[in-house]
Amino acid sequence: MRINAKITLLAVCPVVFALGVSLVTLLIQQRKLDRQVDETIRQQAFSEAGKIAQSVYWMCAATDARNQRGLTHGLEVARGLLRQAGGASLSGETIPWQTVNQITKETVSVTLPKMMIGSNWMGRIATTNQPAPVVDEAMRLTGDFCTIFQRMNDAGDMLRVCTSVVKNDGSRALGTFIPAKNGDGANNPVVQAVLRGETFRGRAFVVNDWHAAAYEPIWDADKKRVIGMLYTGIGLGTINKELHDAITKMVVGKTGYVYVLD
Repeated sequence: MRINAKITLLAVCPVVFALGVSLVTLLIQQRKLDRQVDETIRQQAFSEAGKIAQSVYWMCAATDARNQRGLTHGLEVARGLLRQAGGASLSGETIPWQTVNQITKETVSVTLPKMMIGSNWMGRIATTNQPAPVVDEAMRLTGDFCTIFQRMNDAGDMLRVCTSVVKNDGSRALGTFIPAKNGDGANNPVVQAVLRGETFRGRAFVVNDWHAAAYEPIWDADKKRVIGMLYTGIGLGTINKELHDAITKMVVGKTGYVYVLD
């Protein structure tokens, strides 16, 4: 190799080497920067999703608080109407009932004392074109369903003897009952709370739908035995429609969405 070529090679090689090192370093830094950018974007996405989830949670909490205030008001109105009408009591006269378990749909024949409102028997009003005492007025004033239940037995099965709740065929859900034990044998939380003398508030299955519900005991004259219960409530699909619509309209990023798990 000529001396000139050797000199040129010796001069160029360090430059080429330096350029190569610089290029490799640049590539490494670029990859590191890309990873940092990706991680930053990922963290921002999780942070944004977390904020949205927190917002949805508080929306649900606010809606539930509103629902509970509504149920409290509805129960107070129904209780006041029942008290003004003379209260509920049991007659010495009995009548037969053909009842239906709202969970299992099993039919049960029972004979029970007439349940009175004041000095009058509340009757057996199954059609909506005939007014029912207390429950219709409560619904007119509050918009909530209302039911008066009669205790069927020592176990605590609760029979709808006067109600504004309707079945799929449009008739009142008269003669349906909430069993003290569910189909799986577990105690029904509504009945158990009421038999303890407590007011149940929460989600409950009512005839054919889930309701936001409140139930309180109806006592005998000596306040020693629960003889029935008073209910007010409204279907969850109705009471939470605004919340449902607001959640389904939310968009996370470009294509993300919000959903709620029980």
